[in-house]
Amino acid sequence: MKEIFLPEELDTISERALLDPQTSQLAAALLQYEPHILFNITKKMLAEIDRLKFFGDHYNKWVRCIRIQSGHQDEETYIHTELEYFTKFYGETDLVRILTIPENQNDKGREYLKALSGIWLSQKKSPDDVMKMVIRTDDDVYNFLYHDFTTFSPRVWVSYHSQFYRIYRNEANRLTLLDTLTSAVGSARVTIMVQKAQESPDSLAREWGRYLQKAQYREWFDKKIPAVDVYEEIVNCAMTQSWGPEIRASFAERVGAEYVSAILSTDFNNLPHVPDPHIGV
Repeated sequence: MKEIFLPEELDTISERALLDPQTSQLAAALLQYEPHILFNITKKMLAEIDRLKFFGDHYNKWVRCIRIQSGHQDEETYIHTELEYFTKFYGETDLVRILTIPENQNDKGREYLKALSGIWLSQKKSPDDVMKMVIRTDDDVYNFLYHDFTTFSPRVWVSYHSQFYRIYRNEANRLTLLDTLTSAVGSARVTIMVQKAQESPDSLAREWGRYLQKAQYREWFDKKIPAVDVYEEIVNCAMTQSWGPEIRASFAERVGAEYVSAILSTDFNNLPHVPDPHIGV
């Protein structure tokens, strides 16, 4: 056939044969001897998938192709095989971004994230490294906590943090939930994130915003960070530069005043309790 058809024609013929129930098993057997053709087919299919609406017809066609080629396996094996293809094609960071887009949050996405979490745990990937993949843009900062805990991103964050320190309980450099956010986006952006969360219509999002705000104020106080330094960090944060000088200064002043007020309150020394997210990936 190689002498008759061009390489791209062979790819098309093989793809059609693989997806046709009458020829799929024969095509799968033949493609074991032509792995480069299978590679071309799967790469083309993945390129056709809309990242913003991932689990559509193109995704379903790709999964069919992969599972036919993989033969009879249990669901967990299928999921891990598919993740290997995804990671090679998109890279791990972009894959996490795709799976945590709100439009892509469904049961299948949850399965992939659960499997990814297991891989990360086996690799001892730190919780802050995971958060650096989940929160990468200013929009992520605004939206991460705002849209309540039915979304994947906070679930990945809380669940992975809990699992990591349950397994690696003697880890010397133990990070708090606040530490993972600060390491990922910086202190000023965390301040913006928790303020935004407290404006959410969702009660659990507001509760998490209040919890993290108190934890951040406590951390600033323990590090002897004065309100003026908090103000300077916020007004000089790259994320606030597009707000305009008046809004930027007003926000920084409000945070500084709330910080001072919190220090003077009678319950400041009471450590906040972590809200129960009622979740688990």
